[in-house]
Amino acid sequence: MPVYIALGSNLGDSAANIKRAFAELRKLSDKPIQKSSLWRSTPVGCPPGSPDFINAAVAIEPLLEETPESLLIRLHG
Repeated sequence: MPVYIALGSNLGDSAANIKRAFAELRKLSDKPIQKSSLWRSTPVGCPPGSPDFINAAVAIEPLLEETPESLLIRLHG
């Protein structure tokens, strides 16, 4: 069963941060990941002058030994 993950970054090289996240998420998936293109959004509720966000979404098939709880722990890592 696929798991869908939303990604967003507005610090440093945001596009590179998201691409690095794609690479790390590949390690958590039994099958090739499905990923969206990158898109830019204006920050909402952030301090004035905050940079735009770069966003993406990913679908992974978790490794067989993963539980929802263990996957969440790995995602937070």
